[in-house]
Amino acid sequence: MGIIGDNFRRGFDIEIPLTESELKSREIANGYFSNLTDKDKKPLEKMDLSLLKMLFKETFEYVTRTKLLVNKDNSVIYDIIARYFAKDESFNETKLSLNIADLSKGLLIIGDYGCGKTTMIETYQRIAYKLLPETLLWFNKTSCLTVVSEYETLDSKEQWQKEEFNNKYYNTKTYYFDDFGTEQDASNFGKKNLMKEIIEERYARGKKTYLTTNLTLAQIKVKYGDRVFDRLQEMFNIFEMKGKSFRK
Repeated sequence: MGIIGDNFRRGFDIEIPLTESELKSREIANGYFSNLTDKDKKPLEKMDLSLLKMLFKETFEYVTRTKLLVNKDNSVIYDIIARYFAKDESFNETKLSLNIADLSKGLLIIGDYGCGKTTMIETYQRIAYKLLPETLLWFNKTSCLTVVSEYETLDSKEQWQKEEFNNKYYNTKTYYFDDFGTEQDASNFGKKNLMKEIIEERYARGKKTYLTTNLTLAQIKVKYGDRVFDRLQEMFNIFEMKGKSFRK
């Protein structure tokens, strides 16, 4: 098996029957780097879409121990988010996004509790981890509640702690914040809307960001203000994920 396949399967003691299409994708995985020496390897700029969909299905079913249910509510977004992470240029032509789609932007996925948006993004992070040291898909992840909690434990007398916090959440190349909108204002060094500040700083520094939220766009505007709301169009591909569950 090729490097991508080896890294992905390491630690995964599973055997899932593959369809003919998935077997073909596995062949692509096996030969992905076969003609390159370590010296010649360059970072991937995109990934085979069929391969990524296959890895997504395997990873989802392994992690959740359930079958991936693809239905009329989630099939289109399941496909378009795969195109996004594969860096497939057809993503830019989608009409599913609530704004203008662009691979250079991050993701904002809106949906009711339990629709599967968090599990979907976390599955891609698990794939990214298994593909290391290839960093094409890699991103960090935390919940907005955790960010606020971490901020509130900073010692006001230790400036290095605040600098370390700011570097982590302002400067990390790609970061995924889950449960956007569930956090309260942070109380430390005064009281403030911390996630509002983080979004604005990441916008100013050109850092790619992923968000999942139960809030509507109107509710986001009320909670974070007009300035952040206007930034959403420039920072994110905005999608609504419908349906009660992404799992069977």
